Amino acid sequence: MLKKICGLLGVFMCLNACTSSSVPVIRTKAKNPIEMGNKTGSQCSLYILGIFGPFGNASIPGAAENGGITKVTYYDTTTKSYILYSHRCLNVYGY
Repeated sequence: MLKKICGLLGVFMCLNACTSSSVPVIRTKAKNPIEMGNKTGSQCSLYILGIFGPFGNASIPGAAENGGITKVTYYDTTTKSYILYSHRCLNVYGY
Protein backbone atom coordinates (compact mmCIF):
# COMPACT_ATOMS: atom_id res chain seq x y z
CA MET A 1 0.00 0.00 0.00
CA LEU A 2 2.79 2.42 0.93
CA LYS A 3 4.64 1.58 -2.29
CA LYS A 4 1.55 2.43 -4.34
CA ILE A 5 1.11 5.77 -2.58
CA CYS A 6 4.78 6.64 -3.01
CA GLY A 7 4.61 5.60 -6.67
CA LEU A 8 1.57 7.77 -7.33
CA LEU A 9 3.14 10.70 -5.51
CA GLY A 10 6.25 10.27 -7.64
CA VAL A 11 4.20 10.28 -10.84
CA PHE A 12 2.34 13.43 -9.78
CA MET A 13 5.61 15.16 -8.94
CA CYS A 14 7.09 14.25 -12.33
CA LEU A 15 4.00 15.43 -14.20
CA ASN A 16 3.78 18.68 -12.26
CA ALA A 17 6.39 20.34 -14.44
CA CYS A 18 4.55 19.30 -17.61
CA THR A 19 1.05 20.49 -16.75
CA SER A 20 1.37 24.18 -17.39
CA SER A 21 3.26 26.58 -19.56
CA SER A 22 3.27 30.33 -19.56
CA VAL A 23 3.94 32.48 -22.59
CA PRO A 24 4.60 36.17 -22.00
CA VAL A 25 2.07 38.20 -23.95
CA ILE A 26 1.81 41.98 -23.89
CA ARG A 27 -1.77 43.20 -24.13
CA THR A 28 -1.76 46.95 -24.01
CA LYS A 29 -2.86 49.87 -26.12
CA ALA A 30 -0.27 52.25 -24.66
CA LYS A 31 2.08 53.58 -27.34
CA ASN A 32 4.84 54.10 -24.79
CA PRO A 33 5.45 51.08 -22.51
CA ILE A 34 6.17 53.40 -19.58
CA GLU A 35 2.55 54.66 -19.66
CA MET A 36 1.22 51.75 -17.61
CA GLY A 37 -0.39 53.86 -14.91
CA ASN A 38 0.42 54.89 -11.38
CA LYS A 39 -1.47 52.11 -9.54
CA THR A 40 -0.86 48.39 -9.32
CA GLY A 41 -2.93 45.52 -7.99
CA SER A 42 -2.47 41.77 -7.84
CA GLN A 43 -4.39 38.64 -7.02
CA CYS A 44 -2.98 35.11 -6.68
CA SER A 45 -4.07 31.49 -6.89
CA LEU A 46 -2.51 28.22 -5.75
CA TYR A 47 -2.25 24.92 -7.65
CA ILE A 48 -1.35 21.67 -5.86
CA LEU A 49 0.45 18.91 -7.79
CA GLY A 50 -0.48 20.71 -11.00
CA ILE A 51 -3.92 19.09 -11.07
CA PHE A 52 -5.75 20.42 -8.00
CA GLY A 53 -6.77 24.03 -8.15
CA PRO A 54 -6.94 26.87 -8.64
CA PHE A 55 -7.44 27.81 -5.02
CA GLY A 56 -8.02 31.53 -5.12
CA ASN A 57 -9.34 33.90 -7.74
CA ALA A 58 -6.66 35.41 -9.95
CA SER A 59 -8.87 37.57 -12.14
CA ILE A 60 -8.37 40.97 -13.73
CA PRO A 61 -11.44 42.57 -12.07
CA GLY A 62 -10.36 41.26 -8.65
CA ALA A 63 -6.77 42.45 -9.04
CA ALA A 64 -7.99 45.85 -10.25
CA GLU A 65 -10.26 46.13 -7.22
CA ASN A 66 -7.37 45.24 -4.89
CA GLY A 67 -5.30 48.06 -6.38
CA GLY A 68 -8.12 50.60 -6.58
CA ILE A 69 -7.81 50.71 -10.38
CA THR A 70 -10.74 51.86 -12.52
CA LYS A 71 -8.97 51.77 -15.92
CA VAL A 72 -6.63 48.84 -16.60
CA THR A 73 -3.88 49.61 -19.12
CA TYR A 74 -1.66 46.52 -18.79
CA TYR A 75 -1.52 43.16 -17.05
CA ASP A 76 0.98 40.34 -16.63
CA THR A 77 1.36 37.10 -14.72
CA THR A 78 4.06 35.69 -12.49
CA THR A 79 4.43 32.02 -11.61
CA LYS A 80 6.55 30.47 -8.89
CA SER A 81 6.74 26.68 -9.13
CA TYR A 82 7.85 24.45 -6.29
CA ILE A 83 8.00 20.66 -5.96
CA LEU A 84 4.40 20.09 -4.83
CA TYR A 85 2.63 23.32 -5.73
CA SER A 86 2.75 26.44 -7.86
CA HIS A 87 1.75 29.98 -7.01
CA ARG A 88 0.41 32.16 -9.84
CA CYS A 89 -0.27 35.86 -9.55
CA LEU A 90 -2.01 38.22 -11.93
CA ASN A 91 -0.70 41.80 -11.76
CA VAL A 92 -2.61 44.72 -13.24
CA TYR A 93 -1.51 48.30 -13.85
CA GLY A 94 -3.59 51.35 -14.56
CA TYR A 95 -5.24 54.51 -13.23
